[in-house]
Amino acid sequence: MTDFILEKAQLLILLAFLTESLTEIIKGLFSKWVKDQMTYSISILIGIILCYAFELNLFGLQHMWKHVSIISAGLIVSRGANYVHSFVKIVGMLQKGR
Repeated sequence: MTDFILEKAQLLILLAFLTESLTEIIKGLFSKWVKDQMTYSISILIGIILCYAFELNLFGLQHMWKHVSIISAGLIVSRGANYVHSFVKIVGMLQKGR
């Protein structure tokens, strides 16, 4: 059971980093059209797509509820991406201070 939880937690963290990276790439490519509020929506969309791609059924639900579980995981991943973004920004500011 513990291995299952650790595996899911590792995948959540990995997908949060991947979501943040892809969001920043899209933001860079389409900087004319992508504004702050749209970045948040893009992060949610990427998080959900990645959770479907990795079949991250976080709550282990079946049938149609499986989709609710995957979408919920995508929302969690997209919020995690915002925390990753903040963390990377803080680390960058710390490195500039040296």
